[in-house]
Amino acid sequence: MVKLLDRVKQSVSGTASSTTLGAAATGFRTFNTAGAATSDVCRYAIEDDNGAFEIGTIVINSATTGTRTVEVSSDSNNALTLTGNAVIFGAFAASDAFAHTINSGNPAYNTNPPATGHMWINTTTGEAFVCKQKTTDDNIWVSVGTGASADITAAFAATGGTITTSGGYKYHTFTASSTFVASVSSATVEYLAIAGGGSGGRAAAEDYGAGGGGAGGVTSSTFTALSTGTGSYTITIGAGGAALSALDSGSAGNNGSNSTIVSAGGTTIATANGGGAGGGSSFVNATNSAGRSGGSGGGAGGSNGSVGSGTQGSSGGSASSAGPAFAGGGGGGRGAVGGNASSSSGGSGGAGTNSYSAWATATSTGDSGYYAGGGGTCGYNSSSQKGLGGSGGGGDGSRDTGGSGTANTGGGGASGRYNSGAGASGAGGSGLIIIRYQI
Repeated sequence: MVKLLDRVKQSVSGTASSTTLGAAATGFRTFNTAGAATSDVCRYAIEDDNGAFEIGTIVINSATTGTRTVEVSSDSNNALTLTGNAVIFGAFAASDAFAHTINSGNPAYNTNPPATGHMWINTTTGEAFVCKQKTTDDNIWVSVGTGASADITAAFAATGGTITTSGGYKYHTFTASSTFVASVSSATVEYLAIAGGGSGGRAAAEDYGAGGGGAGGVTSSTFTALSTGTGSYTITIGAGGAALSALDSGSAGNNGSNSTIVSAGGTTIATANGGGAGGGSSFVNATNSAGRSGGSGGGAGGSNGSVGSGTQGSSGGSASSAGPAFAGGGGGGRGAVGGNASSSSGGSGGAGTNSYSAWATATSTGDSGYYAGGGGTCGYNSSSQKGLGGSGGGGDGSRDTGGSGTANTGGGGASGRYNSGAGASGAGGSGLIIIRYQI
């Protein structure tokens, strides 16, 4: 706030940036003798020859020098070229009547007022703004009155991940665990979180199939990203379930891991659930033949395994209880349940989702616009009896070795088949998190 001083009148000379304060007029005081200290900002008015005038503030540099900031003058609001007759007064301006600033333009988000509630008046347009939130270099100015302009705030900015821009949005793509940081202002952002897919089960014999792995869960929503307080967000990308080797005869696969967004304060904003593992085969252990539940459920293992259910996707497919194949069901996908097995062929993985195809295109991720496809299954005696993976990165089955889910799609891995000791299952594909906001 400016300092107002009584009975100040003294001679003045020099430029605005280098003002010399002279002797006091008879019966008056100088700024210094009236109580102005070094660095004080004082209100002043100057009168000069021929009616020239100037009003503004002066920073007191010493008892006899100062630096003027002109607000209004008879020379188009520029600093006067002073004559030897100029005098400077301690003054009271209209703007001192309450906390406000008069200026020919609008404030900016980094125009720092003395306090919340400060008013800014644009003398060119007549508009008025009030500071609603005072934060150094991140203020919010609200325009008031009829025909008011939009509020003035800082443009939101953030770092983290691979950043791309498309269709009026900025995207931050995380394919590995990292941090999303809101560096300027705040904004409502959208997120897409995909967990790691489950791996396929592994058959115990040539004629007992195993289930495909379920896709990682998919979840999306919004949150308010803040540049202060909780402005740093920990991004964890879920790994796909580990593949089974040829030694894991008849075993169920491994569930995928969750993908999460957690604020600096420890609040969990988003959790995508890991995909369920494909069931093994009941030839060795009936318990192992059950597909595991997860984001999407794992397919059932032959001949009597149960299907895994999906919490953020679909259930796995059913196994065949009839020979000769006793084949396993396909893993569930985000968009469709896993395919059921027949007596001779394994089930295909359930389709993923293309509801986020714009995200996929903008970030060059996904599988032809799809995410989170279920894992396929191994064949019986030939590759023609395999189950293919679901669109969205699900691993394809083969005669023996299951294909893995595609990285960063959350696709489930395909089951593996026993063939003279060979035939590993496929691993689940890792997860993905994308955050976007309008620009």
